[in-house]
Amino acid sequence: MDETGCTKNFRSSELLRFFGIPQGSIIGPLLFIIYVNDIDGVIPWEILIGFVDDFTLITSNRDSNQLEIDTFIKINSLIQYFKDINLIVNSKKTNYLNIQTRQKKNSKFYRPLVVCLDDEELEEADVVDYLGVRVDGTLSWELQVDKVASKMSSGLFVLRSVARLSQINVLKAVYHSLIECHISYSIILWGGVAKSHISRIFGIQKKAIRCMANVPPMSHWIELFKKFNVLTVPCIYIYECILYYNRHCTVCEPVHGYNTRSRLVNTSAPHSLSLFESMPSYMGAKMFHALPMDIKKAAAKISFKKVLKDYLVEKCFYDFGDIFL
Repeated sequence: MDETGCTKNFRSSELLRFFGIPQGSIIGPLLFIIYVNDIDGVIPWEILIGFVDDFTLITSNRDSNQLEIDTFIKINSLIQYFKDINLIVNSKKTNYLNIQTRQKKNSKFYRPLVVCLDDEELEEADVVDYLGVRVDGTLSWELQVDKVASKMSSGLFVLRSVARLSQINVLKAVYHSLIECHISYSIILWGGVAKSHISRIFGIQKKAIRCMANVPPMSHWIELFKKFNVLTVPCIYIYECILYYNRHCTVCEPVHGYNTRSRLVNTSAPHSLSLFESMPSYMGAKMFHALPMDIKKAAAKISFKKVLKDYLVEKCFYDFGDIFL
C-alpha cells in the first residue's frame, strides 16, 4: 500500500542460481536434508543426531583427555565435510554440554573440557534446549519439568476461561492440545528420574480434570479420569515406556520365575548408577513384564495401543511403581 492508500502488486524478477535457495522457503528444509544426506559417510548416525540444519554430535570417554582428542577429530571431520559442500558452521551458535554425575560436577577436580571449532574455543553450556527438551549437565531434568509445568499452567488458564461456556468435548480438545501434549512429550526421559517431578506435574493435571468436571478442588479424582478416558501422569509414563520398549527392544520372556533383578534379559545389563534404571529401555522392559498375560499377548497386534491404554485408564495408577504391585 502506497502513500495514497492504493494497493499495488509486485512480483520479483527471476534470478538464476547455481546453489542455495531463498531463506524461509517451504522446500528449503527438504532440499537441505537431501544435500547433506551423505554425512553418515563422515560421522555415523549412531553418534550424530540431525534435525534439518541442527546437528548434535555425541562422544563419550571416561578419560577427559582422550575425550577432548576424540571430540577434536570428529568436529574437524564435520567442519571439513561442510567446507567441501560450501557450508559454514557458525561457531557463535555452537556449544557443548558435558554430562557428568552431580558429584563429579561439584568436585574440586572437575574442569571444563577444551573443545575448539576453527581455532575458537567453544563455551560449555549448563543447559541445552534441543527440539523443545531442556537437557542439563547432570540429567536432573529439573529445568525441563519447570518448562512443562509452566506450559501446563498456561493451558490450565485457558481451560478455566472456557470451562463455563463450552461443552465437554470442547474441553477435552483443549486439555489434549494444551496440557496433555506437554506431559507426554519426552516424559520417558524425565518421568523416572525423580518421583517429585511426577507429583508436581500430576498435581496440575488433577486441577485440569476437576476443572473439566466442574467439581470442588478437593474432590476425588479417580472416577473423573475414568469418566473422561484420560491417563494419569504416572500412567502416561508407563504407557510411553512400554510402547518404546515394544517398538525398539526385543520382547523377551523372563529368564526364570524367581523375582530377582536379573530375571529379565533386557534389564540384566550390569550397571553402577541408579540413573541407568530410569532409561526407557530398562523401565519399559520391567513394566512390560509386569502387565497381565492377556495384555502382553496383544503386543504384536495393531490394537496393542488401545488395549494398553484401556488397561491403564481402568487401573488409574497414582504412582508408576504401582504397576509392580
